Amino acid sequence: KNKLKNLLVKMDVEGAENEIFCLGKKEWISNCQILIIETHEWLLPDTNIDVIIDEYMQTMQYEKCVSGENKIYIKKNI
Repeated sequence: KNKLKNLLVKMDVEGAENEIFCLGKKEWISNCQILIIETHEWLLPDTNIDVIIDEYMQTMQYEKCVSGENKIYIKKNI
């Protein structure tokens, strides 16, 4: 079975984080080695989206670093 692996995905979706991490399918994330996500929690004040993303990425075995407005998630088994 040949699975596509993405080394790096950069997300800057201007407030659509809720649709991606709460309402959308997330299976693709496990194929990413590094995700850089610029969240816009101020556009989604009632969602607590930063916490939702952090908790999900932790369950998927990613470590988090922060650089400015970017959250960088690195898969632990790289």
